[in-house]
Amino acid sequence: MCQPGDGNRCGHSGVFDFFALARIEQGFIGVVTTYIYALFFSYIRYEYDKLWAAVLAHGFLNSIGIITFFFTGPLYGLW
Repeated sequence: MCQPGDGNRCGHSGVFDFFALARIEQGFIGVVTTYIYALFFSYIRYEYDKLWAAVLAHGFLNSIGIITFFFTGPLYGLW
């Protein structure tokens, strides 16, 4: 079993690929953004050895996105 901090991420890259490609309806930028977010949240999860750290980081980024959408409306420039 994979242990945090062992230097081996247990092949999670394939999981990131599948998770990102499942968002193909969002276009190329959506896939890349989701992949980067998955890497970031996974890093947070294993760095602090707590799932709650990643959950709080995800909630924070979602809050920023909702606030941005509220003030600017949809951003169509990238996709």
